Amino acid sequence: MNQSATLRTALLCGLLIILPRAQGSPLSRNIRCRCIEYHDVIPNVKSLQKLEIIPESSSCPHMEIIATMKRTREQRCLNPNSKKIQDLLQLINKKRSKETSKQK
Repeated sequence: MNQSATLRTALLCGLLIILPRAQGSPLSRNIRCRCIEYHDVIPNVKSLQKLEIIPESSSCPHMEIIATMKRTREQRCLNPNSKKIQDLLQLINKKRSKETSKQK
């Protein structure tokens, strides 16, 4: 094997070792929020399948509210700072508290 072929092989091996580490590495390993963009529009309550409220944590510095729609199974991130969304959460909490008081 000549010297240029050996050099090319060494460079190729070096690239194969370095590339997997550089490619696809996150900018910050600590922040893992699920939501990228937020919606201020309240979805129709009857079309909601599930409403997840994820509190602040060490992995994500802000609260996330994820609405899953019944028909499409689409998930939307709702803006927790929106007045409309806060009103929706209060309405849900009141409804839940009434249901639990009836069960007792």
